[in-house]
Amino acid sequence: MHRGIAAAAAVALAGIAPGLAAGPALAEQDGPSVTLTKTVYAGHDGGAGCGQAQSWAEAKQGDPVTYCFTVTNTGSTGLASVVVSDPLAANAPVLVSADSTPLAPGGSARFYLESVPPADDADGVIDETYVNTASASALPVDEAGSPLDGAVPVIASAEAVVYPPAELPLAGVTLATSVYAGHDGGHGCPAADETLVHQGDAITYCYTVTNTGTTHLTGVSFADLGVDAAPAPLGEGVLPLAPGASLRYFLEAAAPAEMPADGYRPNPAVTASAVDESGAALAGVEAATGADSATVRALAAVSAESVTPAQPVGPTKPLVQKKPAATQPKALSSATTTAPQQLAYTGWETWLVASMGVGLAAVGWLLVNTARERSRLEPAPVPVPVRVSAPERSA
Repeated sequence: MHRGIAAAAAVALAGIAPGLAAGPALAEQDGPSVTLTKTVYAGHDGGAGCGQAQSWAEAKQGDPVTYCFTVTNTGSTGLASVVVSDPLAANAPVLVSADSTPLAPGGSARFYLESVPPADDADGVIDETYVNTASASALPVDEAGSPLDGAVPVIASAEAVVYPPAELPLAGVTLATSVYAGHDGGHGCPAADETLVHQGDAITYCYTVTNTGTTHLTGVSFADLGVDAAPAPLGEGVLPLAPGASLRYFLEAAAPAEMPADGYRPNPAVTASAVDESGAALAGVEAATGADSATVRALAAVSAESVTPAQPVGPTKPLVQKKPAATQPKALSSATTTAPQQLAYTGWETWLVASMGVGLAAVGWLLVNTARERSRLEPAPVPVPVRVSAPERSA
């Protein structure tokens, strides 16, 4: 029970009648007696809803509620000076009607009280059940309306409860769809919202189903996938699917042979049924649905769209001729040479061989030209005459 501001309403049912008339109901016991009934409903309307009020109502603390009180004379004497108090209410109850004044045996008086349940005094959290108890007291009187000798007030009490609104079960689900090129058993999931492939190429769709409601979900089914097949689970998550949890699926398919210029885009949807934690169906809770799409675009269409229009050709700088790359030597036939098992070349060996070739060529050129120059400068040799003797004659 909450602490609050004490308030009391004292209603004196004065105007003593010459003879105390009997109320609409017979007294239940000999002597003075009184009972109190307290009900409550949400809202403020001047007590008009008291006829349908109950012993409890649903409302958030801080929201308006109306309490209703019925004080009934259940004894054999008249009752006067009826007092109704509700110590946790900030206002006093208002008298609506009374069957008689003083209140005859079997008669009743009705009151209402508009109130606002306060936040919890301890921590200010507005989420707890609010219970308050009211009391009614009355003074026994005789038929003339005078207090009975030695009479003491009779008292009764009753309580009403304001509960925080119950969280209504709500099923909710979302679907996230992605797609990528190729088939690999869904290992590429999740993927991107769009993929580029040739028409007819293999593609894989990925689906992530997430429970966004307050209930568990089961009976997950798909529709409008664009292919006549069912997605396969990726082994993540369990059914019934708890709030906030996800399940993942994949579907291997093929890109259409003909795709629109803006891409092929099916609109898959998922449906799931609301159940409790054990998997039992929740009556009155609608199934949850969600939808999402991914796009498959043709590479040919993308290439055509991505071509940049030709620009006017202006003066251009002459191109700088680059040194042609060295030509790799042809491989020798296995009939003439035996290649080593492993031969690795680096740029250093190529440069060294080239440099040695250039050096040897330069030395050869120098030697040849030096010999020519020397032969040009040296004088030609003078021929020496050779005398030939005549043969001697015999005597």
